[in-house]
Amino acid sequence: MTLVARTLAALVLVASGMSGYAGEAKLTSNDRHFITEAAEDGHGAVELGRLAQRNASSAEVKFFAQMLVDDHARVGRELDKIGAALGVNVPKEPGTRRAGDANKLAKLAGSEFDREFADHMVREHEKAAALYEKQATRGDAEELKAFAARVLPMLREHLRLARALAGRK
Repeated sequence: MTLVARTLAALVLVASGMSGYAGEAKLTSNDRHFITEAAEDGHGAVELGRLAQRNASSAEVKFFAQMLVDDHARVGRELDKIGAALGVNVPKEPGTRRAGDANKLAKLAGSEFDREFADHMVREHEKAAALYEKQATRGDAEELKAFAARVLPMLREHLRLARALAGRK
């Protein structure tokens, strides 16, 4: 199908109230769940990383926070591109649960913030690593499986560093 024909078909579908993207129809609910969770997790990590740069007292926590901002922003841009190619609206914000986490941490400062932030990053990166592992091994869309497999080592490294900051192994 040519670009003009696809565009016309999309316009007809949109005008008739149907989904406008063929890629959206091929995604399973599990793939959609992954996109939503991965995007919201990533935006949450960026937000918390920025908060840590302001509220942390430890240079190590601030360094880790900058790494979170850089890495999760980059991964988020990649997920946005994949979502656009698949015709999916990728969340642009952390979501309510993650925003609530940021609000709780924002009330802390100094060493108390450092401790709570590190513990929170351990929990969040354990969940994120499990989410990406599941998608990489059992996801349906090949683009998302490959993406998850590429990002998983970064998440595991973040988890390792968060555990070190939290004094865990």
